[in-house]
Amino acid sequence: MTLSVRRLEPTDDHAEAARRLGWEAFGVPPEPPSEPATLDRPGMTWFGAFVEEEHSGGARLVARMVDRAYDSCFGGALVPTSGIAGVTVVAEARSQRALTPLFAATMASARDRGAVISTLFPTAPGIYRGFGYELVADLVTVAVPTLALAGVKAPAATRTRRATVADMAGVRAVYDRWAIEQNGPLSRRGISFPATEEELLAEVTGITVALDLDERVVGYAAWNRGQGYGEAAALEVTDLLADSSDAYRALLRVLGSFASVAPTTRLETSGDDVARLELPSLAWRVQDSSRTCCGCSTSSEL
Repeated sequence: MTLSVRRLEPTDDHAEAARRLGWEAFGVPPEPPSEPATLDRPGMTWFGAFVEEEHSGGARLVARMVDRAYDSCFGGALVPTSGIAGVTVVAEARSQRALTPLFAATMASARDRGAVISTLFPTAPGIYRGFGYELVADLVTVAVPTLALAGVKAPAATRTRRATVADMAGVRAVYDRWAIEQNGPLSRRGISFPATEEELLAEVTGITVALDLDERVVGYAAWNRGQGYGEAAALEVTDLLADSSDAYRALLRVLGSFASVAPTTRLETSGDDVARLELPSLAWRVQDSSRTCCGCSTSSEL
């Protein structure tokens, strides 16, 4: 199979083909999208592999890949990163090395814009290892009995309240302070994170902030209430970060207040979350784990 690879431009007529190729790999939506397909998304550069069709005289899209512009935190610094997303190969073209030229073109473009590392969530780690990626971390969803959170020790000097737009700068600062001390988290700044403060608040049911004695934001929890209030109901926590144990305790107790209507709290986390140290029991059950791969985008062995 002879392939040609090129960057897909927002003006291309392949947006719908790229979207349907994604459905083939990652699942068809329950309802047809109401919005037309588009390749014009902030921070995303699309690449496609095409095969010439003799009977039609045209080219057919058989694989696609997206380079997302990020900064990652490593060693206390921000590192320009290529986040690889949407890797899809049409079923009939798999196992025919379609990814090799696609990765080469995508990584060359990422290098040109300054990326020095590349990351992705692998569905097939063995395939991506051949392109220089290795497993480095987990994105984990854990389930905790909400009642256990209600039993967390009361904070000594931290109070909580619902976040407003005016608090969002403080919320972002809490994340920044946490991320820069780790190896791997995205900065959540730049072109790939264009959401306004109002949009961030609207993404979840609520954001609870923890405040110190000087009324400074020292922690936050972003959560979605979900549906129902029976045994299957769950509180979904997408972010839980704080500067101190006292702030963690204050936030955990707010989440624990849902115990009577949401028996389970599900928390997205990674590694050994320090929030676990504040729990009065060992209840901490992993429900889902997505491994993260990291590679070097300057590699010449693509």
